[in-house]
Amino acid sequence: MVLLLYNTTNTAAVDTGLSWQEMPYKSDLYDPKLVLEGVKVFVSTLWELQEMRFAAILDDVVSMAITIVVASVSCFLATTTTTEHNIL
Repeated sequence: MVLLLYNTTNTAAVDTGLSWQEMPYKSDLYDPKLVLEGVKVFVSTLWELQEMRFAAILDDVVSMAITIVVASVSCFLATTTTTEHNIL
């Protein structure tokens, strides 16, 4: 757990055992580069989750398609074989 402490000079201290003079200024905690890096990680994580979801759906659809094709071929062969035996 991270504890943020604020003093009267508007600096923030993370509970790391550092003195108030060693703490970064509040503006340093909201560095635009850090914010953009955080957004980048967030978006890439969402993208990867979406890719995993898409891959799972694709696997399910392929499995259903293979099952339908195999069942259709099996029924076709069964009806063809039965028809040939009835004719003879």
